[in-house]
Amino acid sequence: MDIAIRELYEAGKKKMNNNYHDALDIFIQIRDEALAGSDQKLLGEVLLDMCFVYRNLSDSVNGFKTSDYALKCYEGLNDIEGQARANNYFGIFCFYSGLFQQALKYFMIAEKMIQNEDCPKLYLSILSNIGEVYKEATDYDYAMSYYEKAKTLAELFEIEVYHMAILTNIGDLHLKANDLNAAMDSFTEALSHINASKDDIYAGDLFCKIGEAYMKSGNFHIARDYFYQAKEQFERLDNNYYLVDTYIQLYDLEILSESDEALPILGQANKLAIFCCADKKRAEIEKRFHDYYVSAGEYKKALSHFTNYHYLITKTESLNLINKLEILKLENELVNKRPTNVILNEIIESQSLENEKIVDLLKDQNLILQKQANYDTLTNMPNRRSINKKLKTLANPKPGTCHVLMMIDIDHFKWVNDSKGHSYGDICLEKISHILSEAMGEVQGFVGRFGGEEFICILENFNVTPVCHIAEQLREKVENANIFYTHEGEQFRITISIGYTVISDFSRTSLAEYIEMADHSLYEAKSAGRNCIKIAKHCER
Repeated sequence: MDIAIRELYEAGKKKMNNNYHDALDIFIQIRDEALAGSDQKLLGEVLLDMCFVYRNLSDSVNGFKTSDYALKCYEGLNDIEGQARANNYFGIFCFYSGLFQQALKYFMIAEKMIQNEDCPKLYLSILSNIGEVYKEATDYDYAMSYYEKAKTLAELFEIEVYHMAILTNIGDLHLKANDLNAAMDSFTEALSHINASKDDIYAGDLFCKIGEAYMKSGNFHIARDYFYQAKEQFERLDNNYYLVDTYIQLYDLEILSESDEALPILGQANKLAIFCCADKKRAEIEKRFHDYYVSAGEYKKALSHFTNYHYLITKTESLNLINKLEILKLENELVNKRPTNVILNEIIESQSLENEKIVDLLKDQNLILQKQANYDTLTNMPNRRSINKKLKTLANPKPGTCHVLMMIDIDHFKWVNDSKGHSYGDICLEKISHILSEAMGEVQGFVGRFGGEEFICILENFNVTPVCHIAEQLREKVENANIFYTHEGEQFRITISIGYTVISDFSRTSLAEYIEMADHSLYEAKSAGRNCIKIAKHCER
């Protein structure tokens, strides 16, 4: 190899773990030089290095094509190890595209090729990759068996470079099974190999896994330290792909810690994911944004992020489908086993099922979001937002009928909270909400939680005569529920006060004025000693 080419090649190798695009540009230049000089050995080597970069860039299609190129090169050289490495990359690119059966097939081919060859590092890598497939399929027993084989191989041949990574994978399996003690044992052992590993990416991944274990155990302070060690590692490597994942884990930690830092951290993760064009990671982030704003009661923002999440999920699924089709087409050209139309039909049928699942998920999530936006989380009855929507639909009542607007307030509710605590207060609210909802259901009325301990009832197109009787029934049902509390050493029964107005014509009186009348009549009921009903003055005339 020419000295200048060798130096350029070494420069490319140094960029492989942090500056993927620059490394790829150099490797393409080396590839062209190898082709021009008919240097098959150099060509095979640089093609496999290109596969490594394509793996880090998640470019499965170009990776698969390059693996095929490398395989043909090594077949011409009759180099078994090179052929096994190419097949190993075939498996990796199938795995990244969600083609797990094909991935397992290529890994098995590679494993069989080198069983009698003296290349323990490659054998170890292949065993670990097979374990990854089984882990993805949640078959943790099979995954563990392959990781253990890889670990034995690392110990036998003293392959320190991969020893830490395998121990990290074993720990991750224990973590997924929530066996935190076993996970920490593996991670601690992995840490003892960190200096010998010389792989900064694996080291950063190990720090993240240890942080996750401490986070699961509730030791947030130590978890945060490890996540920040991982963050510093990936920042030093300028590896934004891994850095995004670290920020996401940091966000999860800060949410559990109820820290104000959570949202800014998630925002930083989103910026990095956009910069990296990492749509799958962006989808994870948008889902977290949605959950955050739902918990904060900001449903408009939540809905926006929910829409972004499903757009990115659909986009990712579509790109994965394109990758799958392209890889299966390439694979079909390689092995020539089945006609392309058979493969296409299988994929189309599979994708149709996936699309149905996505549609069902969207429907379910939309229903959940609508409920969260329109119903009170404690009482499960319509909230203020839903009440306002209902009020806006009211038109003039039908001839000979009226609408009725009742304002209801729990008497001395502050005394309830002060004497028994807010938890007991919540129980009381739930019980009274149930009583009101059940009673309104009997007369086909509407009831919602207006806020705090206040409720609003709406009866549409109703005969005015029985209204007072209905209001009295509501008052009696709550009083007879025998919900007690103590104030200043004396026991009291929970009661309600009711004020209502009759709506006859919106042309002369606005809805806002009717609400004010009902509210004023409620105030009169409270002033009259509570546990009573008052009617708006205009209704008495």
